[in-house]
Amino acid sequence: MPVIDYVFPYVSNSDPEWQKLFKSTKRDKYAAKNTWSEGDIRYRDFDTLKYFFRGLEKNMPWLNKVYMVVMSESQVPEWVNRETVNIILHKDFIPDSNRPTFNCSEIEMFMPNLPNVSEYFIWGNDDMFFLKPQKVEDWFRNGKPVYYLGYKTFMPTKAPGDWLRITAYNLNRNIFQLSLCTTCQHGPIPYRMSALKAFDKKYHDIMMKSCSHFRENFNLNQWAFADYQILNGIAINEKKNIVSTELNKEKIKHDELWKNSVLCLNDAEGACYIDDAIKHFEQLFPNKSKYEV
Repeated sequence: MPVIDYVFPYVSNSDPEWQKLFKSTKRDKYAAKNTWSEGDIRYRDFDTLKYFFRGLEKNMPWLNKVYMVVMSESQVPEWVNRETVNIILHKDFIPDSNRPTFNCSEIEMFMPNLPNVSEYFIWGNDDMFFLKPQKVEDWFRNGKPVYYLGYKTFMPTKAPGDWLRITAYNLNRNIFQLSLCTTCQHGPIPYRMSALKAFDKKYHDIMMKSCSHFRENFNLNQWAFADYQILNGIAINEKKNIVSTELNKEKIKHDELWKNSVLCLNDAEGACYIDDAIKHFEQLFPNKSKYEV
């Protein structure tokens, strides 16, 4: 069995140090204030991180190391166990010229620089919860990452998150010469670090030109690495039992939703059902994990 790490970025807008930087950082010239992509609503912490950790311990006991990527030490909750959770600061792998950043896509462009992360690793977010036991073969098979990407003709919509489809189209058109849009099954994605480094070596200038402190339509994101792995035969393209929904959807109340293997709970504007989600989490993960003190 390969050594497999789990890496995830984390941010909380309740941190005074983060708030100060967020307010003082100059917007890129294309950015409009208070848009969907840069509003601080995107950085809220619903106190569900402990359930994320409990899901890892219970359902992925075969993981090697867990890495938490944060802007600064002040972002790490006091209850996080530093003996079992490895902290990577932005300054450890992102150049000074690209910091501070409030853009997950920019952070992802520097994934090839992540220090000490194993050759085989999974990159996910803290809002992606493992509800059922996971097998190694679900994520890596015969040395190949396993995940799902779909390809279809580009069709922009008016959805707030349409920038993802636009950037995916730009990626395929400008790098892979495909007039298609990538659609990713929203969830954790497994990688080979060697593939990321190979992509960086080949397309470094394009990657750097796509960076910005806040989300923009011209950003590339981690789908670039995911595409590269599949198009070069490094990964297996296969649908998985991953369900994604928004916190303002009433379906969170229903038991059926919580029977899935992996559940992604996306932040959304308006009223949310976080209390209902936490009730389900408490039923699934009532006990403290080794990642908590």
